[in-house]
Amino acid sequence: MKRTAGESRPLVGLLLLPLLLCPATSTWAAEAARDGVAPLAALLEAIPPLTSPLGQRPPLFLWSPELPVTASDAQLETTLRALQARGLCLFLRWQPDASNTMTQLRRVAGIHKKLGLPVAVDATPVSHGLFPKADSYSHVGQDGKPFRGSGLSWNPGCPCRATSRNDAVRGRIDSYARAQQAAELPLDYWISDWELDGPNEWKQSWAAARKCVTCCRQIPDIATNFAAFQAVVRQLRAEMQRENFVRPVQACFPAVRIGNYAMNPHDGYRYYWDYYEEDAFGKPNLTDGIAYRREQGAYYRPWWRGEFETSGYNLAAPVIYAWYHLFANYAFTNTDYRWFYGMLLEGSSAARHTPANTPLIPFLHGMPIGAPDKTSDRPVGFAPLNAAMFKELVWHLLLRGADSFILWAPGDEVRELQPLQAAYAESLAYQEFFEKGTPALFDLPDQPGVVVSAMKWNGKLLVRRTDFADPAAPVIIPLDGKQLFVPVAPGRCQVLTLE
Repeated sequence: MKRTAGESRPLVGLLLLPLLLCPATSTWAAEAARDGVAPLAALLEAIPPLTSPLGQRPPLFLWSPELPVTASDAQLETTLRALQARGLCLFLRWQPDASNTMTQLRRVAGIHKKLGLPVAVDATPVSHGLFPKADSYSHVGQDGKPFRGSGLSWNPGCPCRATSRNDAVRGRIDSYARAQQAAELPLDYWISDWELDGPNEWKQSWAAARKCVTCCRQIPDIATNFAAFQAVVRQLRAEMQRENFVRPVQACFPAVRIGNYAMNPHDGYRYYWDYYEEDAFGKPNLTDGIAYRREQGAYYRPWWRGEFETSGYNLAAPVIYAWYHLFANYAFTNTDYRWFYGMLLEGSSAARHTPANTPLIPFLHGMPIGAPDKTSDRPVGFAPLNAAMFKELVWHLLLRGADSFILWAPGDEVRELQPLQAAYAESLAYQEFFEKGTPALFDLPDQPGVVVSAMKWNGKLLVRRTDFADPAAPVIIPLDGKQLFVPVAPGRCQVLTLE
């Protein structure tokens, strides 16, 4: 079942307890400083409590801030209540120090359980190490000698010699899951940011594989068929995640929602370049013989479509970041649309292809990543996506199927969370659309104009229209054999019907 018009969408997330009042902001800073939660004080003072309950929708997840585990039990509970009141959730970390990790899990997850809050775990610190470093897993040259030459910082070896199961990593993940289960603690969301140390097809990886006798023997047309090489790499990556992450965790917590950074269904392309896949920030590493799609200065990369499904994940976590190259990719005079367009392309690809029963929770970051520090090194007219348009982007992602977000904004949590949480809070006024409706529109114009997104439910559409060009006028969108008339409505949603 897909996220398309005319299909009902199962409810996702957890039914949270009614929101509890948080301490008055006038006393919060003093209490926070006294009890060891000062790093969260500015965030909690800047973000207002919600005025409507989340219902069955998941909270907003904050990746960067740490829980104040050194605070007293009373203040820790107060902090969790304050986060709950704002619709926010922080991750507990599975750290290499197993004893200390379990001590904190019993304490912190125990309070979550008491308050009826979801328990979300970030397992990144114990997830890496899947691709062995030994020569027996390296490429083999015509001279019989092992070699590696991917150009990537972790320099993976031969995808045709590695196996999907890594007993050391699997054992770590299994031990943590079993310990958490034995402590009778819940696990509702399991997320990792595993992206490095696995097989990879980008930079010089294909060139290295074409010199490897093992790869050439197992992929006969590897010299000219990048797609065949990519399928081998991506299938191995997916199997590694399934065998070492997904299966051990689900054996203990069958209902857990489990996902990983940048793992999501999609349309066969990726619309951004991660930092380790570029020659430098803003300069993608391009390889002859790869069937890129080009639009203006952007190169959209072909991506193997079976990766998410093979991994066994049941939570889609696409990456919607303001990569520096997005600004340079497009020549739109409206600079906000450069960011908006590039980020919503990726978001729409994931939303259109993610099954209805799979929560879609993108990693989100609204400030430019990798922009030159010196103003003189930046392109003429360079400007980040402004806060109002970031809020509009959040609205369009929600109306295209995003269930919540994982905000990655180290050092900028307040600045980025304010528009994000404002849009999410406003969306709670339309709970039935988001809990029962289906996204109806996924297109966006390839020039600055009118962007329209909508959620359909019970014969009506919740519509958001954002204008990037003048003059503004009503637009007519064909939909379901009828017409959707969308009046101008800056900064607000409309409930409309088809005519």
